[in-house]
Amino acid sequence: MAVFADPHVLLQKASQPCNEVYNPTIDYLCNGKNNIMTKIEAIKLINEAKKPPALNDGNTIWSNYTRNANEEGWWVNIPLSSFKKEIHIVLNRESAKVFLHLKMRANEILSPAMKFRCKDQMADIFISAANMKRLADTQPGGSKHSFSKNFVAEYRF
Repeated sequence: MAVFADPHVLLQKASQPCNEVYNPTIDYLCNGKNNIMTKIEAIKLINEAKKPPALNDGNTIWSNYTRNANEEGWWVNIPLSSFKKEIHIVLNRESAKVFLHLKMRANEILSPAMKFRCKDQMADIFISAANMKRLADTQPGGSKHSFSKNFVAEYRF
């Protein structure tokens, strides 16, 4: 296993036994209890890699990888009022043991209701995995907005 992010994150090689893990950030991965990433664990991992810690339950949107019709990716639902604050989006792909961290600055999108499909005061976004360099909302009714400029890091677990 390797954790990829910026240079502040150490790597754990697949050949290393768990008792030789030297990065406490990923110690929980070797506890033998589970190997499933959760929102809380991802927040902890990112915060330990990025100082000072920036993510919390309130500013972080979590999405698991899914299939929608003929396309694979992540459904993300963001309250329209949240676009006034910094938003962190964590896109988890359990089968590949990887998650992506995206960050949107406060007021980066001034009119989210005009940019994305909306229902119940939520931006309803499907980020396609078809082109990982683009990370675009590809569903009908969306603006094809690309989240690639919001990419911060990829983490493997």
